[in-house]
Amino acid sequence: MDQEALTVMPTDVREGLAAPVTDGELYLAERQGAANKSPEWDGITLEYYKTYWDVNNDVLLIFYNQMFQETKITAV
Repeated sequence: MDQEALTVMPTDVREGLAAPVTDGELYLAERQGAANKSPEWDGITLEYYKTYWDVNNDVLLIFYNQMFQETKITAV
């Protein structure tokens, strides 16, 4: 494979990376996490997010998409 083939990203992939996070992507990311592990510094495990998916889903989706649109992550 030549170098150009390795560095060119297909248009559909590039556009997908520039799109907002979807409900399905958030769901899959949550389900693929390791048991009894916390994805963040707060110590809240993925079991919490799985248990309270219906309560937290909309808020998390808004939060992640706002970070994406503003291109910044705010530390607490």
